[in-house]
Amino acid sequence: MNAPTLTIGQQTATLVQPSVLGALALHRTRDQLGDDSALWLALCAAAIFMCWPKDARWPARKRPVAWRPGVRIEQYGYEIFEDLAAVETLPVLIEAGAQAYRWAQTCRLTATEVQEAEVFSEAPREGP
Repeated sequence: MNAPTLTIGQQTATLVQPSVLGALALHRTRDQLGDDSALWLALCAAAIFMCWPKDARWPARKRPVAWRPGVRIEQYGYEIFEDLAAVETLPVLIEAGAQAYRWAQTCRLTATEVQEAEVFSEAPREGP
């Protein structure tokens, strides 16, 4: 899988892999996300920053500090989202965030793992 290239504001960058702990901190199941669009947008914004190359210019005025374990990823992402929303339209930011989140969650998978996931089917459950 090739890394996506995002343009946010005036800056364009090809995403890099996030740290393993960062990717794990971003992960949420559909049940955990529910209908909380603010949580989804915060996670997407955090993913953009975690995957943005360190040597590429950051699109917002102030480059965030690196995420570290112990920092609530939701609050971290909310702050990044607000900064990015000042330099980019919401539709573009939402699409970029979705690409970054998907990349953060799948970039470490091997081709074999992806293929196995695509053909996986859950066995029927026993009982009612």
